[in-house]
Amino acid sequence: MMSMLNLRSDRNIIYLLVIMAAILLLQGMFNAGAFFSVSNFQSMTSQMPLLGMLALAMSVCMLTGGINLSIIATTNACGLVMASVMAMSPGDGAMLLPALLAGLVTAVIIGLINGFLIAFVGVSPILATLGMMTLILSLIHISEPTRQAEISYAVFCLKKKKKKTNSETVSYTNQTNS
Repeated sequence: MMSMLNLRSDRNIIYLLVIMAAILLLQGMFNAGAFFSVSNFQSMTSQMPLLGMLALAMSVCMLTGGINLSIIATTNACGLVMASVMAMSPGDGAMLLPALLAGLVTAVIIGLINGFLIAFVGVSPILATLGMMTLILSLIHISEPTRQAEISYAVFCLKKKKKKTNSETVSYTNQTNS
């Protein structure tokens, strides 16, 4: 039978609870309006399930004596692949299943490569997953250079349009005042 957790005897849990209470108290003192708002709690609750799933995935790795540093990069890569598939036909609900399958295939391929490097090649788990993380982030960075340029150009055009609108307003007010 499992023994029940005794808070009085486990100092680590007490320390963590005190630290958490101190953080909540400090946040409440310095930023109470934003921290204790409904929108902040909604934001936190929408992010917790994903972080919980990633923590479970990491715990499986750690229970087997390894570590996976590429979990976040893999998650980002899967999200970008799914978004790319969904962008092929915006607004079409039929693209949801292919997008999910593409994300799953991406995750499986990355996991198989990590597993192969660790199990068959004999690379240390920390080095294999660190290398995979670097590779994934590099691929993400170089895969969309034109998209990044398009976004930068769009921001530049918006700034230029805003300046033009402001200068037109100033010249219009100068003309009416004269």
